[in-house]
This record gives sequence, structure tokens and C-alpha cells, in this order.
Amino acid sequence: LSVSQTHEVTDDIKLFAFNTKVRFIVDGVAIDHDVKISQAQQDFYFPTSGNPTIVRFDPEYTILANVTFNKPIAMLEAQLKNDKDVIGRIYAIKQLAKKSSLKSVALLNDALLNDTFYGVRVQAANTLGKLQTPEAYEALNDFVSMEVIAKVKNKISARVRQAAVRAIGEYYRTENEALLANVVEHEKNPAIVSYALSSLAAYPSPRVKSILINNLDRKSYQGRIMMGSIYGIEKTGDASYVKPLMDALKKNRKQLSARSFGAALTALGTISKELKNKDQVREYLLMQLNDKARIQRVQRGALSALGELGDAKALATIGLFESDDNTSRGRLGRTAKAAVEKILSQSENKNTQTKEMHAQMIKLQEEYSKLKQNVESLEKQLRATQSGKDNEADGNEG
Repeated sequence: LSVSQTHEVTDDIKLFAFNTKVRFIVDGVAIDHDVKISQAQQDFYFPTSGNPTIVRFDPEYTILANVTFNKPIAMLEAQLKNDKDVIGRIYAIKQLAKKSSLKSVALLNDALLNDTFYGVRVQAANTLGKLQTPEAYEALNDFVSMEVIAKVKNKISARVRQAAVRAIGEYYRTENEALLANVVEHEKNPAIVSYALSSLAAYPSPRVKSILINNLDRKSYQGRIMMGSIYGIEKTGDASYVKPLMDALKKNRKQLSARSFGAALTALGTISKELKNKDQVREYLLMQLNDKARIQRVQRGALSALGELGDAKALATIGLFESDDNTSRGRLGRTAKAAVEKILSQSENKNTQTKEMHAQMIKLQEEYSKLKQNVESLEKQLRATQSGKDNEADGNEG
């Protein structure tokens, strides 16, 4: 067994020295050997009573390190079927992610369908999504069709279903439109429906457009289904969604948290950038800057949206929020500054007059800020002087 320490060694970062174990499983029996690692590369030799089916380095996870241990697929299969070692099964799946053979896909599919721990099944679904092979797609398609839509087993963890839907959304296949639409219709978990809606954006069609718009009004916990539609709409970049999205935001604002509403505003700005007349969207976004609760997440979302919208008519208002300081107000100011830069970078706003007007506005704001500070300083001096006179008068009376 060869062990290498691959990190960069410098005057400040030395080679590590530590003790760990190597475990061999031969004929179902685990045999541990203690080893000490202290060099850049070391070779170890161990006697065994037969060919090991599983070899585990640091089987008790005592080392804080990223360990790469390449093994033949037969060993990975045995490790994946070892029901006494959950972490070992997850590590086996991570190794299988580097192999796109039919055998590795079959092992991943078996883990997705049959492993007793949901975390292993989630990892299997994620890996099938990353493989991007026809066989891996078919495995995910079958799972989603049976366990998410038809609910053959009825007790599949929501976390596993969610991982499978998310993984299949990483593939571009024409049949995904119907599959994901069925998930939206039959799945009850809002988080899973949200992933399906967001993934549907890759398949522009009248049917998908209808699904995305209809689900803007579908009530769910924390508005997750609505946000799934919004994320999908944002991916399309299609300005024809502007009116239904604005209507939904006005109607269903209370469904969304401040964070989600801010993200929804940014989505609105993104899909509106190609509009010829941006007045209605700009005015709606500016209204959110004056939100009664003054919630910064909403205000930052509105500022980001105005930057995406790219309408120079909003520059004067956005400029009022610009700042570079590190306070919570500063986060708002930096968002405003980024929005201004984005607007000015767009071709239609690159004319010298627009930039000069914005520069003058910033200069006036800075002068106003300095004047305000001077007035406040004079007021403090005046109060201090008056307080001194009052104390002097009291002393004279005494």
C-alpha cells in the first residue's frame, strides 16, 4: 500500500506525522493494521490470509484530510454492499463518480433503489446526475417515473426524491418536459415541485409557459412552489412573463420571505431588460425601495433588479443609496453601487452626458454629507458652550 502526502510543503507548512489504521476485510473478517505516516511517500506491506474484498484507509475517520484512494470496481462493489459501513458506502459512490461504465451505473442504480440509508441514496442520485451518460439518465428516469410520479413504494424519503428530480434536471432530454410536468402535477412536497419547475425552463413551449405561470399562484409552505416558477421564469429571460410575474408579486407578496421576495424582484429585473418601455417595471421596483418595513433584503433585491433592468432613469434614486462603508447600511450601498455600474456599462447608457450627470449627482451627495457633518459638529459645540455657561451661572448663584 503506497501513501503520499500531496500538499505543498513550505517553510510554514511541513509534512504531517500521524497514526491511523488500514483495514482489510478477508472472508468477511475485518483485520486492522496500525500505521504511522510521516514522510512524503511511504510503502507498506501487510500479510493477509487471502485476497481482501475491501481495503479501507483510516476506517474510523480520525484524519482531517481529503483522502483519494483509487480501487478496482470489484472492491468498490463490495464496499458499497457493506451494510455495516455507511460512510464507506458513500465514499464508494464518490469513487464510482469517476467511472462511467455500465457496471458503475448498475451499482449506483442499485444503491439508489435499495440502500437502507437515505444519505447513500441521495449521493447515488447526485452521482447519476453528474455522469451524463444515457444509461445514468435512464436509471434516473425510471426512478422518478416509479417512485416520484407513480409512488410504487410510497415510503421513499422526500430527500431522495428531491435529489433524483434535481439530478434529472441536470440532463437536457426532450422527454424531460413531460416527466418534469408530471412531477409538478403529482408530487406533494413543495421543495421537490420547486426543483421541477425551475428545471422546466430549459424546455420553452406553450405547455411549459402555462405551467410556470399557473404555479405562480399555487400556495405552499414559504412560497416555495411560487419561487420555483420564478427561478424558472428568470432562466428563460423571456419578457413575455413580466406582466404575470408582476401581478403575482403584488397578489402573493405575503407568501414570500424577505429573502425570497428580494430574489423575485431580481428575477423581474432580469427578464425585463429587453423591454422597450421599462417605465412600469422601474416604478414598481422603486416602490420596493420605500418598503414600509425597510427590510434590507427587499431593498437589496430591488437595487439588484434595477441594475439588471438597466434603465438610466433610475440612476438618481439608486445613487441615494450608494456607500462604501462596512455597516449594514454599507451592504445596501455596495449593492446600489454595483447596480449603477451595471446600468452605466450597458451600451445605451454609455453616453458621456449620462455619466457626467451621475458624477455630478455623486459630488452633490458628498458635499451634502460633508455639510451635514459640519452642521452636526457646530450644533455639538454650541450645546457644549451653552452647557458651560449654564454651569457658570449656577456657580455664581451659589
